[in-house]
Amino acid sequence: LGDDSRFQLILHDMNDIESLQKGAFDFVLMVNSLYVASYPQKILEYIYNNLSNGGKLIISNPKETSSIIKMLDYERKKRGFLSLLIIVIKLFPSLVINLLIRLRAGKGSYHFLSKKEMQELIVKSGLSIVDVEDSYAGQSIFIIATK
Repeated sequence: LGDDSRFQLILHDMNDIESLQKGAFDFVLMVNSLYVASYPQKILEYIYNNLSNGGKLIISNPKETSSIIKMLDYERKKRGFLSLLIIVIKLFPSLVINLLIRLRAGKGSYHFLSKKEMQELIVKSGLSIVDVEDSYAGQSIFIIATK
């Protein structure tokens, strides 16, 4: 974003909701983050309460049934085996981290939600859903919502 004063990037531990900045946001982008929230509903309510009228939330989150194997197979079909091999080598640390996340998810540490559960949370927070689509090899959910 550089020096563009129209944008404000906020990096914060969203599980520390009490100290999150209050104010009107025009746009909130959440990518692969809601599933790590201790209280996903509270995060979405915070967004609703601090989103300006007409403001948008764009959220992408892995599905409860997402699979690294399916994502890799998608890349193999799209780019070919040799390209996939290069990707696996480059992203090996990330793949290990994703495997550990999946193991912790099985113990209830993370909230991988179904499309229906995500939609229900968003609507319950007061936001209106504009669009819902599957993304990235059908392994993630992409939702646009407005206030």
